Amino acid sequence: MAITETTTESWFSRLGNSIKGILAGFLLVFLSVLLLFWNEGRTVKRYRTLNEGASSYVPADANTPDTANDGKLIYVTGEMKTDEILTDSQFPNVSVNGIKLRRNVEMFQWEEHAESKTEKKLGGRTETVTTYSYSKKWSPFQIDSSSFKEPGHDNPPMPIEGSEQTAQMVTVGQMQAASSIVSMKDDFKKLEVKEETAAETSTPNQTETPLQEPAQLSAPAETPAPAETTAPAETTAPAETPAPAETPAPAETTAPAETPAPAETTPSVELPTPVTSTSTASTQGIGLAQAAGAAPAQTPVSSQVTVPQTSDSPASKGVGMVTALQNSSAVSQTAGIDPTKPRIENGAYYLGLNSAQPQIGDVRITFEYVPNGPVSVIACQQNGQLITYQTKNGPLELLSLGTVSADQMFSQAQAANKMFGWILRAFGFILMMFGLNMIFKPLSVLADVIPFIGTLVGGATGIVAFLLAGAGSLTTISIAWLYYRPLIAIPLLIAAAALFLFAFKFGKKKNA
Repeated sequence: MAITETTTESWFSRLGNSIKGILAGFLLVFLSVLLLFWNEGRTVKRYRTLNEGASSYVPADANTPDTANDGKLIYVTGEMKTDEILTDSQFPNVSVNGIKLRRNVEMFQWEEHAESKTEKKLGGRTETVTTYSYSKKWSPFQIDSSSFKEPGHDNPPMPIEGSEQTAQMVTVGQMQAASSIVSMKDDFKKLEVKEETAAETSTPNQTETPLQEPAQLSAPAETPAPAETTAPAETTAPAETPAPAETPAPAETTAPAETPAPAETTPSVELPTPVTSTSTASTQGIGLAQAAGAAPAQTPVSSQVTVPQTSDSPASKGVGMVTALQNSSAVSQTAGIDPTKPRIENGAYYLGLNSAQPQIGDVRITFEYVPNGPVSVIACQQNGQLITYQTKNGPLELLSLGTVSADQMFSQAQAANKMFGWILRAFGFILMMFGLNMIFKPLSVLADVIPFIGTLVGGATGIVAFLLAGAGSLTTISIAWLYYRPLIAIPLLIAAAALFLFAFKFGKKKNA
């Protein structure tokens, strides 16, 4: 389902907004110049840092540290490991011997999509038609639905957040690794959440025969039954025996005296022993069933997992209550699932009625860990530890998974430095082009009095902005390299001057 919204903006309003945007355009151009200049300095410093490290490192043995290497840049290989057992604070039964443990939380939510189409009208007025559509998706982040255009697409708050923890004591061979080096090991693997053992898990209610008479229900734990009333699980209700006058049954559970249940249709059912739980989530689940008029005995208690009993646990926060309220109690009884209680499915936790047909507010929680494993490290040795090495141009520490040669590690680091430098250059160029487009925007708006002319002017100013952004980016990079590397800056300055000249001639030709 989608809705449309039409907005109209007058020519005077557009012109005023475009003039206001000139200041923002100059700001974007200024920021792009700063970014491009800083990026060139960063790239050169990193290049020199890696070159210095490649020419000064010392191969060493991580299993037998040599004190003579203290303060030096060393290259070692070995197993990065820890003896610590990492345990999730919200799910104590999730634990692993690993370097890192991560909890990933996703919630099924609404997402809004907006698609706009703007049409220019004679006189400079514009008419924009925006179509809003909605879809459902699993998202690890809270999607704010307060600004959605169409009501009825509300996302509940995330009941629990993701987290990550790292072991405090991690070694490579016999050398302790600093936290900055440990953080570079990120080969996360899925951690399967195991089912509880039979001895640790209570048996679900196996009785499938529904109770027909509310009078047979056992009283809640906080309201003990009168002493003279025998348990219905042991005695069938004879048709000719009326209820004792001195013990009136509650109005909602009293069967009509004149219509006794036929003896042959009244099953003699042994009620299961009530399951006592201190979990807030379980209590809320039973309360939902009772509010809908369902028999507590018919609501099996989910026993696949043990709900953490800490004050910050998902159960204590009422996790999944939105899902429970959006689905009828009858569906919950049919499925035999308490949607407020996490259960294990496919090696992960799930909160909701049906993972095959998720509803808004359902939550799935998966876990990942970084196992012990072989690594190659280039870092500084200091008192039996691996720490960051300080070169003349900046800090240096490298880590690769598995056994990788030092030359290959430096080569990979240089390639990554170049790639990151080109990404920032492209971003700086785009930032400058957007800024110049905002500066030239009033020209196309002025010409939009006749839409066709305005489109031509807008296209021409866009080309000029592109050329000027290219020239400005090259000029900035050249000045930076002139400061850091003079010999390389001269060819770049020549190229930038050529682009400036071409842009000037192109603009002059269009104006003529």
